[in-house]
Amino acid sequence: MTSGSSGLARIKVYTRVRPLIGREIENGNNSCIVEMPDKHTTVWTSRHSTQESKRFQFHRSLWSFDENDPHYVSQDALYQLIGQDMLSNCLNGYNSCIFAYGQTGSGKTYTMMGNKLDGLVPSLGRELFILKQSMLEKQNALLHLKISFCEIYNEVVYDLLSSDNVKLRVRETKNHTPYVENLQEFPLKDFEDLIGYLRRGSMKRKTASTIANKTSSRSHSIFTIILQQERYLDENLTKHEKLESHLRLVDLAGSERTNVHNEARFKEGSHINKSLTTLGRILTILSNSSSRRGTKGIPYRESVLTWLLKESIGGNSQTAMISCLSPTEHEETLSTLRYSETASKITNVVTQNKSKVELEGDLQQLVSKQEEENMKLLQFIEKLQKGDSGLSTKKYQVLRNRIKYEQKYIDSLMYKTNLTKKLYFERMSAMEEYSDELLKLIEVHNKDIIRKNRKIHEIFERGNEPKQEEIPTEEKEVWDPQVNLMIEKYLDENVYAL
Repeated sequence: MTSGSSGLARIKVYTRVRPLIGREIENGNNSCIVEMPDKHTTVWTSRHSTQESKRFQFHRSLWSFDENDPHYVSQDALYQLIGQDMLSNCLNGYNSCIFAYGQTGSGKTYTMMGNKLDGLVPSLGRELFILKQSMLEKQNALLHLKISFCEIYNEVVYDLLSSDNVKLRVRETKNHTPYVENLQEFPLKDFEDLIGYLRRGSMKRKTASTIANKTSSRSHSIFTIILQQERYLDENLTKHEKLESHLRLVDLAGSERTNVHNEARFKEGSHINKSLTTLGRILTILSNSSSRRGTKGIPYRESVLTWLLKESIGGNSQTAMISCLSPTEHEETLSTLRYSETASKITNVVTQNKSKVELEGDLQQLVSKQEEENMKLLQFIEKLQKGDSGLSTKKYQVLRNRIKYEQKYIDSLMYKTNLTKKLYFERMSAMEEYSDELLKLIEVHNKDIIRKNRKIHEIFERGNEPKQEEIPTEEKEVWDPQVNLMIEKYLDENVYAL
């Protein structure tokens, strides 16, 4: 994938204060220490309203404390303000990232995931499939979507969509772009697919009860949507460009005091704080480098989190940070705001990821050649009309007939080009349908395998392990060889035949 246009993009920081929760109300903490007095991006915090306050200014301040307030920012309004902008960047071929930061229990996971499919991640996914269908109907572009979902727990990466609990390693490409080795990517057919993977991974994510939050996330999670596009560039539909972008949606674990007696919680807290501290150091270094030339010397690798976010913070990405604030915790809220202020000073260098490809290259060359020759002939005819050519009337008529013939030839070439494009879309649509059917077929047989494996496992669990020849055919036959034949036949008839 070659690079397109480049530019500078400052990290956009949004602050969002959540409403009071039951624990705070029970403890008598009914007053909010955060103020967002007007539509400007200013945040005030103080321990008591009569004491000195601190003022911060960000891209936007989002008041989600009281839903009855006219300035209240709902989940849908949050998406309109942040999500749509990032989605537009991705569709134009730019990598994008949204990450939620804040102390434990400040509303990060709610902001990103939501309760009733109203978080940023589901909202972005829903809009993507609406746009995909629109592109297909207009026949001006194709959009393919894939996702991956991983977590960083105790400085180790795990695939949240894998049945195995295998530790994964972080690598770098030749261009020094980090990636997770062997992290699975799944193609998406529809919005339900995306939600299914999101729920499956979220259920597997490490959580625990802490002082600040009964279901605190003990890991950082990264949900990545990969957008691959083919867009047509001209009215004749003879050229198209390929765009590929990554949308990273990051839910960071919350910072929390580590003065706990539970060994596991203490270890988790230590690793979380280490990664967030490293992230803070990198933000500080980048914010102080107004004339930054690359990222050499920046300690991204000191933490797995910062290594994976290398492109999002100081690299090739349009990035938004949502700083989630508690309305009652003074020190933690103040710390989050200072952290956010540092991030708001960072500028990334973003590059459009695209490559141009000519469709029906031979046809296009012929069209160009014929048009060029026609232009020369037309110029010659102008001379004829002025009497400068010295040609007879007969030769003049021959030239006119030749131009008419070549114009018809050009029209036929353009017709072939458009027909090729139409067939291309029809085949792509058919391939998607056949792929869906094949996936359903495989899924049915996978479920059958799991069922039979469970039966075999139950036999051994009962302690009545039979000899190999004594296992009933129904339980011994884990994979029916006929399935392979069915799949091969299906591919031959419906896919390879296209």
